[in-house]
Amino acid sequence: MLINDYFHTISDNRQVYTDKEIGIPGIRLFGHQTNNTAYRPSLSMHIHPGCIEICYIVRGNQIYSIDDDEYHLTGNNVFVTFENQVHGSGLNPEGKFELYWIQIEVASENFLALEKSLANELLKALKALKAHKYKCDNSDKLLVEAAFENLISDDKLKKIAGASSLAIFLSKIVSCDRFDLAISPAIQKATDYIENNICQRIPLGILAEHVNLSLSHLKKLFKKETGETPGDYINYLKIKRSKEMLASGLCVTETAFSLGFSSSSYFAVVFKHYTGFSPTEYSKRMPAQD
Repeated sequence: MLINDYFHTISDNRQVYTDKEIGIPGIRLFGHQTNNTAYRPSLSMHIHPGCIEICYIVRGNQIYSIDDDEYHLTGNNVFVTFENQVHGSGLNPEGKFELYWIQIEVASENFLALEKSLANELLKALKALKAHKYKCDNSDKLLVEAAFENLISDDKLKKIAGASSLAIFLSKIVSCDRFDLAISPAIQKATDYIENNICQRIPLGILAEHVNLSLSHLKKLFKKETGETPGDYINYLKIKRSKEMLASGLCVTETAFSLGFSSSSYFAVVFKHYTGFSPTEYSKRMPAQD
């Protein structure tokens, strides 16, 4: 079992700041990563000793595992793992995504430089969370972005602002009325239509007509409420279904046309974009996963 170490890292698509750079009590690590194509190596099963980890998915899709349970995450989802809890992405390569992640030291004193009783109350509430997956909205995204931008600054006043933004975000997670943020009836109707017709071509104009919205309004509302564009959501579900078909022994060409792709070559491009593997490579891996 790997113990996840933490290091200050800066690259084009990944920035990781540790307690040494941040300098605010209780934050062991704060990171941000963007992948525009599937990241082929999976995230090995690991633990964070003495820490709660909170991941905020800005966009894209991720699959994380805890024990035998899988959690399918999309934009505006929060994923929580607790102290010494084994987790990772299992055999699933990491998809295209943008996310922030925060490691919080559960034994911290004066957490986020809050008054002691308030710091203890917030940590107690975080440790008592009952679920691993929560749904948030765009206001939470703005809080996380502000927290990250300000906490990594050398300006002490900005660090105070960053700690305040993070405290508000964490408080919203532990507030019971935040746990089940419902999507609007129109977007629920759109996702139902997509799921029920995933083996067909789904032109966005037809989808917009089905939910009685203009195409531009549908795109804007869908992105706001799910964290994804309608096209990305459709392709994600098609690729998810295609994995089941390939695992059942269906050939690549049959799978492509069964899901409404215009050609097997285009299907292969989309499949690799979301999984990091070609359909043929994925099929060859199947026996090893059984």
